Amino acid sequence: MGEPDELDELIERSEPVERVDEQDEVIGVVDRGEAIRHGWPHRVATIVCRDSSGRILVHRRPDDASRFPGHFNWLLGGATEVAESYEDAAARELAEELGVRGRPRFLFGGRADRPDASSGVRTGCA
Repeated sequence: MGEPDELDELIERSEPVERVDEQDEVIGVVDRGEAIRHGWPHRVATIVCRDSSGRILVHRRPDDASRFPGHFNWLLGGATEVAESYEDAAARELAEELGVRGRPRFLFGGRADRPDASSGVRTGCA
């Protein structure tokens, strides 16, 4: 993410997210671009998709994605909307990104610290 143009683009398309503390308690609503720029923890729901043989779906991110364009990824998902549960966000993202309707099975929650952003993360499995 180090390019200024990429961050500017993300901020332009940004949406409100819930900033959280170390216990995943909401402490305010901020702009997603601002949260990323400052490294503030915010909620993200991610999904791992497996088939009946246990193989994991790997997809290629769009070339116009603001983060990691054209890269391969084994996670689907995104930031939760304000007042949206992790589970609802995971189901919404699954529908938006794959066109699949369903309720992912919750696997685990935790915190992912990255150099470009800190996010509270829960992962479900579809």
